[in-house]
Amino acid sequence: MKQFIPISALLLALVPGGCAHETTSANYATIAVDLQHVDKCETDDYTEVFTEPRYTLLRSLDKNDMIGTADKVVVTDDLIYVADFRNNKVVSYSKRGIPQKVLCRIGRGPGEYLLLCDFCVDEDGNLYVNDARLNKVIKYDAGFNFMNDWEIRYDIESFEMLDNNKFLAVLSAWNEGKYENIELALLNGEMEVETPVIMYDEFVDRNVEIAHAVLCKTDRGIFYHRTIDDNVYLLDNDGNITEKYHFSFGEQSVRDKERLNVEKYWDNFKNRTFLCGQIVVFPENVYGTLCDKMENRQFVWTRGSNEIRIENCQDEIPNIGMICGVAGNRLITYIPASDFDATRNFEGFNLTDMDVDDYSLVLCTYEIE
Repeated sequence: MKQFIPISALLLALVPGGCAHETTSANYATIAVDLQHVDKCETDDYTEVFTEPRYTLLRSLDKNDMIGTADKVVVTDDLIYVADFRNNKVVSYSKRGIPQKVLCRIGRGPGEYLLLCDFCVDEDGNLYVNDARLNKVIKYDAGFNFMNDWEIRYDIESFEMLDNNKFLAVLSAWNEGKYENIELALLNGEMEVETPVIMYDEFVDRNVEIAHAVLCKTDRGIFYHRTIDDNVYLLDNDGNITEKYHFSFGEQSVRDKERLNVEKYWDNFKNRTFLCGQIVVFPENVYGTLCDKMENRQFVWTRGSNEIRIENCQDEIPNIGMICGVAGNRLITYIPASDFDATRNFEGFNLTDMDVDDYSLVLCTYEIE
């Protein structure tokens, strides 16, 4: 039986080591990132990294559009899409944070799903969601009306729409048959595997999933990272690898034998550090989360000065908020309503005059480079 271990059961740090994954792309640079020898900075001062963020209150008009977290955020020219995977929900908001549409259709019928695990949006505003339980991808129009669905013969963890109307998808390690060992692949418009991009190496545990792999679309391209892997890939909008970043954590790195059998060596992870969740690499800074000795920590590493700011994000909300996405060259974080400083004023909204039930979350948008 496959076992899923969420990041919250592991948590923070950084891990090196491990064999290189086989890729079908050629002629890309591999860049070493040494996080063993960095200077730690105070985490209450990000003035050298960010300017003052723009805040957006995600309003809640009724219980249907209430969300508890922002697992993924996609920003288009007109709308903000926020997914709360625990509640099987995607909500679209205006740029002022007013709910527009809610997608939450639980079931087995047309346009319904059982386990929402990812979504993406095309240039026409059509929404695609992945149902990890029923193994299908569902397409809705901009008004969240059901359009089409595709039954797929393999498990997908994450996917993203490309500019050429194809998809980049992360396939689960336990797929069999002709999909066995495919880690990252290009899919055509019918959700069929067209070209493998990255193949799993021999040190992947096919019985355990430690959080979902993440694809993050930015102005630089699409970043891909899988938890307990020290490599972060940057791909262009045609799905070609352009750069690979290899992160090094020295003696705290996860060993190959531990990656191969996580359950057997579970106690060893108490002394390990590895990347987990969303990682994005920009010329000046690297943003992401690591699991360090079973604790999740969010970090911002400034490459030029070699300074790193690390905050606990397992039991606390970091000062800049929880990273939940990138829009172009802007970093998106969120802060729960109950944790936000209610003395701030935002474009006509005074939080001191509002009940906490009137809004779900506060999104923070930082210009990064």
